[in-house]
Amino acid sequence: MEAVILPIIAILINITLIILFFSKKHVINKETKLYSIMLILNVVFVLIGLLTFAVAKITNNLYFVGILQKIYMLLLMILNYFSLKYCFTIAKPTIKNINFIKISISIITFISIILLLILPLNVIFEGNLLDGNGPSYNVAVIYSLFTFLLIVILTIYLEFKNKNTIFKIVPFLILIILYVVAFILRTYYKELIFEGFFYAYILFIMYNTIENPDLKMVRQLEIANIEVEKASRAKSEFLSSMSHEIRTPLNAIVGFSSLIKEADTLEEAKENAKDIVSSSEKLLTMISNVLDIARIDTNKSKLKNVNYNFNQELNNVIYLFISKSEEKGILLQDEIEELPKTLNGDIESIKRIVANLLDNAIKYTEKGSIHLIVKKKIEKDNCKIVITISDTGVGMSKKILNNIFEEFNREEKYMDTSTSGMGLGLSISKKLLDMMGGKIECESSIGKGTTFTIYLTQKIVEE
Repeated sequence: MEAVILPIIAILINITLIILFFSKKHVINKETKLYSIMLILNVVFVLIGLLTFAVAKITNNLYFVGILQKIYMLLLMILNYFSLKYCFTIAKPTIKNINFIKISISIITFISIILLLILPLNVIFEGNLLDGNGPSYNVAVIYSLFTFLLIVILTIYLEFKNKNTIFKIVPFLILIILYVVAFILRTYYKELIFEGFFYAYILFIMYNTIENPDLKMVRQLEIANIEVEKASRAKSEFLSSMSHEIRTPLNAIVGFSSLIKEADTLEEAKENAKDIVSSSEKLLTMISNVLDIARIDTNKSKLKNVNYNFNQELNNVIYLFISKSEEKGILLQDEIEELPKTLNGDIESIKRIVANLLDNAIKYTEKGSIHLIVKKKIEKDNCKIVITISDTGVGMSKKILNNIFEEFNREEKYMDTSTSGMGLGLSISKKLLDMMGGKIECESSIGKGTTFTIYLTQKIVEE
C-alpha cells in the first residue's frame, strides 16, 4: 500500500490544479498551452502507474505489466519532452537557430520512442517492488538524462543572456534535484513510485509562481501599462520632432517670401522663389509621410497593382537623384539587370521605397559613392527581385540599427541639426514591403557606410 501513496497524492494535486487552472480566465500563449498539456499528461501518467501496479498485484501477468510499463515510460519521456519545450519557449528570443535545435530534439525524441517500443523490457515484480531493466528501460533513462542536461545548459545560458526569464526554468531544476534525491532514496525504499508525484509537485510550484492565471493577468496589465507609457512617449517625441521639422521649412518660406518683396532685381526674386519651392517640397513630403504612416497603421492604405516596365520606372527614379548626388560630389552608380518587359504590382510603392533609400543614402553620405544593384530570379510566372543600395556614408551604431524601422527613429547625433527628416521614411518603406509580401534588411557600421537590401516578388505579365 505504501507504494501507491505518492501516486494517489499526485492525482489529488493534479485534479486540484486542473480545476483551479481551467476554471479561471487565463492569458493564452505558448507557455500556458504547454503547461495545460503537462497538467493533463501527468494525470494520465500517474493513472497508468497506478493501473500497472494494480494489474501486477491482481493478475501477476508480467506480459501485460510489461506493456503498461512501456506506456508508463513513454508518457514519462513525453512529459520530459514538453518540459524541455517549455524551457526552449522561454529561451527562444535569445537563441539563434532555435528552430533547428527544436527540430533536432523532436527527431531524437521520435527515435527514442521507437526504440523504447521495439526493444525488450525485463519486468521486476517482488512484493511491493515494481520496476524494470533492460534495453527499453535504459532508453527511457538515457532520454531523461538528455533532457535534464539540456535544461541545465539552458539555465546556464540564460544566466548570462537573460536573467529576467531564468526564474521560469527554476521549477524544472528543482525537478532534477528531486529525481537525484529519489534515486538515492530508492536504494533504501525500492517500492517508491515517485515520478508522477514529483511532476505534480513541480506543476504545483509553477501554478503558484509563473502559471497562475491571476498573476499572468497582472503581468499582462503591467506590460500593457508599459506599452501605453511607451506610446505616450512616442507621441510626445513625435510632436516635438514634428514641430521642429515643420517650423524649419515654414520659417524659410516666410523668410524668403519677405525677401521677394524687398528684392531689387528679378534674378534675386527668382532665387528666393526657388528656395521657397524647395522648402515647400520638404514640408509637403513631411506632411505626406505623416498621413501615409497614419493610413497604413489604420489599415486604410491599399496596394494599387498595375502593369509596368520595371527598368523604365526605376531609371526615372534614379534620374531624379543624379543632380542631388552631383551637388554633394557623390558618385551615384547603378547595375541593373534587364527584367521582364511587363510586371504587375504596386510600382508607385516600390518607387517610393527606392526613393526613400536613395534620399537617405545621399543625406548621410558626405564623400564617396552610392551603388544601386538590381538582380532577378525567374520562377514560373513570378519574378523575384533583389534591390541593394549601398553607400559609403557615416553608418549607424548597433543600438540604432536594432530599431532602424521603427517610427521617428533617427541617429541621435543627427537630431536637432541641419539634417532634415522625422525618421518616417524607413518605417513607411518596411510597412509597404510587408503589405507586398516582401522584406527589407539593413547592414551598417559606423564610418563604413550602410547597405539596404530589398526582397520582393512581382507577377510576370509579359517576358
